[in-house]
Amino acid sequence: MTQTTSSMFKIMLLGFAVGTASILWVNAAHAQTAPKIIEKYEQAAKSGKAPSTATQMAGCAAYWKRWGATLERDWEGKFISEMGAKLAPAKAKKNAAFWQMAAQKKWKKEHKGGLTGYDAAYAGLEKNADRDYEYLTRGNYDKMYNIFDILGSCDTK
Repeated sequence: MTQTTSSMFKIMLLGFAVGTASILWVNAAHAQTAPKIIEKYEQAAKSGKAPSTATQMAGCAAYWKRWGATLERDWEGKFISEMGAKLAPAKAKKNAAFWQMAAQKKWKKEHKGGLTGYDAAYAGLEKNADRDYEYLTRGNYDKMYNIFDILGSCDTK
């Protein structure tokens, strides 16, 4: 084996080890986080905090859209079933549509009949949802449950 081939092999082996460790961490995190996710969601749902402005409602739509779009792609079936009906893919889709319609209706009232600026505001809120989803998937323990605080406050019952 040449020096270059040996180095490339070591890099590939390291990449495999890191990837395997990541997969193991994610699976372990799933088992540990499901009860905490449900707890955070329920606390927020019972808090009485609810969106009242168009921007807050659009934020609900963005967060539910992110959760729904990634749920079946990124999480195992067992984990999804542990989340229960309130965080299920069908509920996420329903809630995203509900909040999108409510936000646009409210936006029109707040902005004198038009949706000017709504798409730009919504795009920014989608970035926030993406960031908070990253906190969860990357195991940022200080912020990994942010998304569920928001989803819970956007619970549609």
